[in-house]
Amino acid sequence: MDLAVTRAVSQLYHGSRYPMSASETRVLEASVRRRIRNGVLGLGCLALAFYLGFIALLVLRSHH
Repeated sequence: MDLAVTRAVSQLYHGSRYPMSASETRVLEASVRRRIRNGVLGLGCLALAFYLGFIALLVLRSHH
């Protein structure tokens, strides 16, 4: 009995190994997906900036 109580109290203080969110997806997996999505968005913005920069350079060169 004491061992079961000890384990239960430990779970209360430290949380479960794989906490679940309200939508039944693991919080860890959601965090990884968020990091991947943010990385893809960042790289997309960088690519767009280079693309628009090259267009701006071509326009400026054609006028001079």
